[in-house]
Amino acid sequence: MTNIERLQTAGIRRLGKPDRGFRYVTAAGKKMTGADLERINQLRIPPAWTEVAINASPNGRVQAVGKDVAGRWQYLYHESHTRRQELRKFQRVIKFAEALPKMRATVRRHLKQPGLGRERVLASVLRILSTCFMRPGSQVYASEHGSYGIATLRPKHVKVKGDTIEFHFPGKSGVRQYRIVSDREVARVIRQMLKVPAREVFKYQNDDAEYVDVKRRHINEYIKEVMGSNFSAKDFRIWAGTLICACALAREGIDVTERRPLRKRKVVQAVKETARVLGNTPAVCRSSYICPEVVDGFEHG
Repeated sequence: MTNIERLQTAGIRRLGKPDRGFRYVTAAGKKMTGADLERINQLRIPPAWTEVAINASPNGRVQAVGKDVAGRWQYLYHESHTRRQELRKFQRVIKFAEALPKMRATVRRHLKQPGLGRERVLASVLRILSTCFMRPGSQVYASEHGSYGIATLRPKHVKVKGDTIEFHFPGKSGVRQYRIVSDREVARVIRQMLKVPAREVFKYQNDDAEYVDVKRRHINEYIKEVMGSNFSAKDFRIWAGTLICACALAREGIDVTERRPLRKRKVVQAVKETARVLGNTPAVCRSSYICPEVVDGFEHG
């Protein structure tokens, strides 16, 4: 039985609507009050979620589940589990940073290959990801939502001027994204790819001289090959978010005499700056792409 099934069967159910308020009842129909209700309120379950079910145990790993406005199941975890996840994320960023020199050397070597073979094309993708921090993109989002990532970019989204490449495209949630890369080797690869008639920009030639459209899975497979670990395209954005935020906070500096609210305001500005670079909302940026140790360390001096 999955967490969703278990909570839907034996958990606490949320009834009512956002405009009229919610009430919470057990599987047996008992209304929740007192400390139990206070715990539920502290979970801050989004009002827009539907089919909400809450763990009857305050110590359960999964505290609540529900469907978001897009119909996708979402989870709220116990704070101890969240802290462990945050620690693992921080440790993963350190390992990622340690693998970057090897990745850069391999990419540099692959970019010197002739033609549009798999390694050269994917090396160009990785060079862009490591400087622009784009999402990989998916066919579903491109076709259903008109939002793009590097694997789904179309010729109209890319311009090459000498050694400079300009990317201008609608990203996730329709937010316009604009990126500039100055890289002679990557510009050469993209210029060659644009000469090949196709709906999307990035494609490589296989051993049968057939062109293969680059997909998210190709990018992630290549990342694992050149970095020697189970990293993915998302790790580049987590690395970038953490680094950009840390640099922004370093520029602000810490005065040992300043009060905590001022430090929090500095954090807010640093997160906003990071979000602008990554193309996220500040809330998503802070929760998904910035290691919490960076922010906590700054706030606590």
